[in-house]
Amino acid sequence: MVRYAPSRRAPERATTDHIAPLAMIRRILAVMRLPRGRARSRQQLKELDNHPLMDIGLGREAIDYTSPRPELHWHWD
Repeated sequence: MVRYAPSRRAPERATTDHIAPLAMIRRILAVMRLPRGRARSRQQLKELDNHPLMDIGLGREAIDYTSPRPELHWHWD
């Protein structure tokens, strides 16, 4: 007796056709906030002493390399 496995359908891909306008606006705002968060993280790393940097596996030279990037002055408050 031969058994056939039920056919599996391929999962449907997500499209932007069904995304509500409010959800789309939230996604756009989230993408716009990314650079500010990264700039804040770079500034916080720059303010750390050498000992905590060594604890997380970074050296001062790695921080000094990434810190010259200009800070963004967008305020979303």
